[in-house]
Amino acid sequence: MTSLFNKVIHDCDPGPDDALALILSMSSDNWSVEGITTVAGNIKVSQCAQNANKIVRLCDKDIPICVGAKKPLKRENHTLEEVFGNTGLPGIEYLEFMYSDYQENPPAVDFIKNRLESDKSNHYAICATGPLTNLAELITQYPESASRIKALIIMGGCYFPEPIRMEMGNFLAPGASVKSEFNFAIDPEAASIVLNSNIKNITLIGLNLTRKILYNEVWSRKFKNIGNKVASATADILDAVSDSHQRDLGHLRSSEEDPVRAIHDAINVVYMEKPELFITGKYFVKVDKDNNTNSPGYCSVSEKPKAGFSKKPVTIVLDGDCDAIFNHICRCLSRYSHLKGVSNEKN
Repeated sequence: MTSLFNKVIHDCDPGPDDALALILSMSSDNWSVEGITTVAGNIKVSQCAQNANKIVRLCDKDIPICVGAKKPLKRENHTLEEVFGNTGLPGIEYLEFMYSDYQENPPAVDFIKNRLESDKSNHYAICATGPLTNLAELITQYPESASRIKALIIMGGCYFPEPIRMEMGNFLAPGASVKSEFNFAIDPEAASIVLNSNIKNITLIGLNLTRKILYNEVWSRKFKNIGNKVASATADILDAVSDSHQRDLGHLRSSEEDPVRAIHDAINVVYMEKPELFITGKYFVKVDKDNNTNSPGYCSVSEKPKAGFSKKPVTIVLDGDCDAIFNHICRCLSRYSHLKGVSNEKN
């Protein structure tokens, strides 16, 4: 997959799993991370920018962060403080952020447009791990610029029943009667616009895959034993499971302290770097955006063209090798060996 692009922009709502995605991506020798754009999702968009800045500083990088959409295209915002706390990124309260690092940067959509138009000699991928509001606005306002995206890897949706509860989502949107995946449920209009756009090489990573790939105390120990401050902080982030996580996945714990959780957004980056660890298929996709059905963000798939579905088939990641994925994550974290120290040291 890396033959398609050499530069990456992350569009995200950090978030523990977004944070891991950023950490992995910034370690890669296969591409450079050119920017981070934030969108309202797990937490308010301004807090997302603070969290992204914390992670960039943790990794000793200098990457522009641009604030994007404060709310979905047509709906009210709904954040997840009950899952991720008031900051959206528990476990690393000891890390500092610098508002001055990003306060003068352009809005997210303008930043993406300008990079795509001014840097035509390079090939850009977008790694999208939040609601797709920013990208939908880019497509609507600047369709020619959006068409220059060489690859779009999206964590969003649920395309087959997820393996833990055999449901088609993990979030019940206000007024809904059926669960769907959070990113698509928050802004289904945006998801539909993106999937029906002229962007080529769209890949979807949904809950049907991500809820198979679970972090636990075994990987927590391995991360901490890597011996650098980025790996240690990563374990701190992922070990900070909420009561919501425990209600959802507590029955899978090996002990009372086992921090079992999914690492949804991070799977994007592993797939981008190691697609051979995964099984994929091509499908036409429909995202429900009709409030009358009480299932905003609900996804349906078809192997053949079908009315109401995406104009072209997209790649859906169906399965992955869990141990190989986490071993690759360990290798990525080891790339920060030059950043010695323990995780509770402030930058």
